[in-house]
Amino acid sequence: MALREALGNRSVRWITAGWTFFVAENVVLSENRSFLIDRFGDDAYHIAYSCLSTGACLSIALGCRKAYVSGSSPRIWNAGAPATRVLSTTLLSLGLVGFSQMVPKVQLPVQLVSPAAATPTATIAAGNTGLVGTLPANSPSLPHAPVNTAAEAPNHSAHGAANGGGSGGGFGKGFSFKPRCPMDFARSRSEQASRTAGDVVGLDRVTRHPSFYSLGLAGAGAALATSSAASAAFWAGPLCVSLVLTHHQDSRFRRGLGGTLSPAQDAATSNLPFVALLTGRQSWSKVYEEFKGTNALLACLLVALIKRRA
Repeated sequence: MALREALGNRSVRWITAGWTFFVAENVVLSENRSFLIDRFGDDAYHIAYSCLSTGACLSIALGCRKAYVSGSSPRIWNAGAPATRVLSTTLLSLGLVGFSQMVPKVQLPVQLVSPAAATPTATIAAGNTGLVGTLPANSPSLPHAPVNTAAEAPNHSAHGAANGGGSGGGFGKGFSFKPRCPMDFARSRSEQASRTAGDVVGLDRVTRHPSFYSLGLAGAGAALATSSAASAAFWAGPLCVSLVLTHHQDSRFRRGLGGTLSPAQDAATSNLPFVALLTGRQSWSKVYEEFKGTNALLACLLVALIKRRA
């Protein structure tokens, strides 16, 4: 009864029609991309794509405005029920944690630097030649080469004192602080280089389409957090878009239309989140190693703040 009443609401119908048209025009245009570009040209193709997508978004916006102006919308479910709240929080957390893994790793702006693990050296008097040099202490000794390690001892003490060490205070013997960028861009560049080389890293181990599904899951969590049918239709749209368009994109890429999906990557990854992990195609331990914990913690704190204000 609630669903029938919701579908009869004008605001819900405008929003639902907008999302449906957005999916349909994307599927039709991208499936016929080569034919349309050959027939009408690349510029005309992208202009048509832009106009149709804009029209779909305007339909969604009009539905939201109608719901806002009327101030009422059919209730579709009890958003305050404990089970609904738990599911909403879980989905919203998954979505925002997913987004947090796509940005550079957040780190402290200072780094604790330990004493340099330099190999102790030994002074060597090379026979009667008068030549003096240094060798690592663990290197094979030269014949008839007396070793004198005492000469280097004062240098280590001085090094420790210079870095705040010694018995006179400081954070620790030889330790010091070094400033650094609070965002680990070097790691992001390394991950991007791995992807360019065809490796599976980061969230790609969870799904081939992390941005789509992060948005979709976050939207589903927001949809469950509201009892308004119009708001639920708006927030649930991204998940429906993700399910249809990602499967269609995989299909096109397997056929070489607009992109490529190699058989090796297709076999090693999954479209739906966590399927590759649950079927053993990807390693949970690798996900754990590459997981950006601080980013995820900040995302969860944001979810807690959202839920607290709701």
